[in-house]
Amino acid sequence: MTRLRGRAPKGGRLICPAPQGHWQTNTLISSVRLDGSSACMTVERATNPEVFRASGCEILVPALRLGDIVVMDNLGAHKNEPTLERIRRAGAEVRFLPA
Repeated sequence: MTRLRGRAPKGGRLICPAPQGHWQTNTLISSVRLDGSSACMTVERATNPEVFRASGCEILVPALRLGDIVVMDNLGAHKNEPTLERIRRAGAEVRFLPA
């Protein structure tokens, strides 16, 4: 975020460059256990079903244990049935946050 205000010497003008035109989306997909261990992945784009499938199958599912609960928000990419089925086959329960 670019500052809208600043300070300059009395009678002087504040000149400060601000970045522009370099917007990009970064997504952090992560899981956390009560003991602190986690599985995470960063992607330099928005989440879509393919990104979620890759993170779910390659990172999350191997880290799951029998009886784990995976809580997700209602993002459309999270409702990818093949990935959800792999999470369930690993012995975890999938729960979505309320809308």
